[in-house]
Amino acid sequence: MAAEADGVLLAAGGSRRAGAFKMTAPVGGRPLLLWGLEALRSCCDRVIVVAGGGAERITPLVSALPGVEIVINENHEQGMLSSVQAGAAQVRAGRFFVLPGDMPRVRPQTLAQLLDAAASSAIAVPAFAGRRGHPALLSAALLPGLLAEPAASSLGAFIRRRGAAIVDVDDPGVLDDLDTPEDLERADAALGAGGKP
Repeated sequence: MAAEADGVLLAAGGSRRAGAFKMTAPVGGRPLLLWGLEALRSCCDRVIVVAGGGAERITPLVSALPGVEIVINENHEQGMLSSVQAGAAQVRAGRFFVLPGDMPRVRPQTLAQLLDAAASSAIAVPAFAGRRGHPALLSAALLPGLLAEPAASSLGAFIRRRGAAIVDVDDPGVLDDLDTPEDLERADAALGAGGKP
């Protein structure tokens, strides 16, 4: 029987504003990327990690973990959609999450809520305090359209055209956007000392 959902974890960005490669930056006592990976592994048998320019630093972190596969996006400079497509092309389950790798506070309960809500919609997106966030959960039936989406587009544009079920969650982590050293410091403080998302 196919798994209920695969996870696509995006880790191919250049981290330009962070001043260093942020996916391996220490946050709450472990590399940033591992927080999102753990959340996805809580409900996905397979997690596809999409790496790019920092692949040589990500691979040793995740390659030995059960159910984790690495895809190298050679076109990561074209933007996030290219990484979404590289990961989505490997999906085998009936549904799949797309989560940026720099969102360490997304709670496993939030993913479970999205799975429950997605039974009646091809796309489910979380919202906190009236603002939409990540991860998105998509039906694999949408894969042909997503993979054909032009490079100048985005996952957000694809979702807006298709429509999504908006799931209100008690999880500010769905709005995280860790781009600068200050953002990383705030996340480190929030998750430090064994803190949980």
